[in-house]
Amino acid sequence: MDRAKENLEMAIKQEPNDRAMRVAFKALCDEKGKKEREWYSKMSGFYNSDKLDKVSQKDEEQTILREKIKRQMMDNQN
Repeated sequence: MDRAKENLEMAIKQEPNDRAMRVAFKALCDEKGKKEREWYSKMSGFYNSDKLDKVSQKDEEQTILREKIKRQMMDNQN
């Protein structure tokens, strides 16, 4: 959507009297705003939930596991 918005902005600068492009630009901006509000709403719900805690816990477990594997590989090489 960002790329489409940039392209329409450039087209409008070249043809400022083209009403169809301005209408398309406004529709795109409205749709983009709507989608962004929807995404932020979903993210907000995710960040304030147990889901994030579970993901963080998994990340931490994977980091610990990677370190154990790395140490084992180093020990095996010695």
